[in-house]
Amino acid sequence: MSDDVELLIAGGGLTGLSLGVACAGVGLAVAVVDRQDPAALLADDFDGRSSAIGYGSHRVLDAIGLWPQIASDAEPILEIRVADGDSPLFLHSTIASSAPAPRSATSSKTAFSGAS
Repeated sequence: MSDDVELLIAGGGLTGLSLGVACAGVGLAVAVVDRQDPAALLADDFDGRSSAIGYGSHRVLDAIGLWPQIASDAEPILEIRVADGDSPLFLHSTIASSAPAPRSATSSKTAFSGAS
């Protein structure tokens, strides 16, 4: 890889990697940097958590060609409860049947590690 890039993205999470794929797809020379060693994401002891993907994000991932690669690891979110550590507070939501269901995709270790 050359040291010259048109776009340098700091952060290799779901947003940074999606932005990198989208921009590279239109011809920009892109580099994504992250403090986490990519090999650590594939290690057996990696704590790969699920990502809730809203309808709009699902459409973006589809538009940049990533959704077909992760779709088999995703399922509709019909109910979700979000908590933060030991806090007694949480968010609970049940998705209305008439609304497009957000999706849940497995961790970057399983689903996103092979997407490019």
